[in-house]
Amino acid sequence: MKNKKLSLVDVNNKKFDVKNKIQFINHIKTFHASGTSFHEEDGHIIKIDDKLRELIKCYE
Repeated sequence: MKNKKLSLVDVNNKKFDVKNKIQFINHIKTFHASGTSFHEEDGHIIKIDDKLRELIKCYE
């Protein structure tokens, strides 16, 4: 699924596409590797947890 668009839903239940998927995934792996935290991406606040980390594995 490397070429597939990465679409997420923010904390306000708004769907958006991640513009730079590789950079986003690398950031999550580096700075949000465990636990629950929040990340701002293009004006959207995203909850980072194990569920999201499992989802983005499909895009690596």
